[in-house]
Amino acid sequence: MSTESETVKVRHASPREVRRRARDWSLRTLYQIDVGGVTVDDALSGTMEQLRHEFVQNVRTGSPDPVTERAALECITAALAAEVAAGATLRVRDLPAWVQALFIDLPRRQEQLCRAGLARVAPVALFGDERAADWNTAISEPGDVLQLLHTPLADVREQVSLAAHAELAASARRFVAQSRACLKAPQTAAGAIRSLREEARTTSVERWRHAGRAAARQVVDWFETSDYARRLVTGTQTHLSEIDSAMRVACKGWAMDRLAAPDRNIIRQAYCELRWFPDLPARVVINEAVELAKRYGSADSGSFVNGVLGALLRAQTGACEASAERQAAEELECLR
Repeated sequence: MSTESETVKVRHASPREVRRRARDWSLRTLYQIDVGGVTVDDALSGTMEQLRHEFVQNVRTGSPDPVTERAALECITAALAAEVAAGATLRVRDLPAWVQALFIDLPRRQEQLCRAGLARVAPVALFGDERAADWNTAISEPGDVLQLLHTPLADVREQVSLAAHAELAASARRFVAQSRACLKAPQTAAGAIRSLREEARTTSVERWRHAGRAAARQVVDWFETSDYARRLVTGTQTHLSEIDSAMRVACKGWAMDRLAAPDRNIIRQAYCELRWFPDLPARVVINEAVELAKRYGSADSGSFVNGVLGALLRAQTGACEASAERQAAEELECLR
């Protein structure tokens, strides 16, 4: 029996929520580098692993006891993190179908356990045909699943199956116990067990389809947050000299070490976004940096960060306008 399924659009965190979480993690990393003297690679590696662990532990599935989901997410995110660390380029839009595909074998595995358990308690003469029937229930492969990783999809799927084994086995034991009870009425036992089997099939397919969707949502949120945090840290560190030079001018000659460490690093990463993340509106970047300063800085940090970033933005806008005027003059000169 095969139950039709399709890749479901995953509703995940908004871009603003992704940026907010990523900036928190980026700020922690920049602080370790700036104040703690940790190397960029070590700080970033530690942050990425802590962030991954947080997402795994705080899984949001709606399940009352999401032990299986946590174990599955540990396998999935570890595989993805290893690929990213090795230089693989993954597209967020491909992740939901890939993650959901990891759960498609679980209903079939549960039915195999149910079948094996039934064979131990049911008389062969009574249930031979039922036990020999097709027990291979599965959720159909969702959409056009891409092979995202160097690690084969089947290998990660096997890891997820192992993570779910305890729950699959428990469900099979319940089915066998109910079937054993049906044997007390031999005349109706076959029909009763068939009904139990159909109910177990339906429950299993829905259970693991829901788990796949929840895992896909969590993986997308984790991946987008870690990707943005990583780009923000590396961008800030790559352009640190230029950022600090602009900050000295905007801070009217203040030495960088006189600025409070949280304020200094909040301004650094926000200016990185203003300069090298062109898709973000400047006002959004500044407003969200001010929120961060109010959370981690002193009582005056919000207004201070707002003032410095405003000065940096005006200087940047003026420099861009001057550059455009020079380019236009040069083009005009060439036409003469």
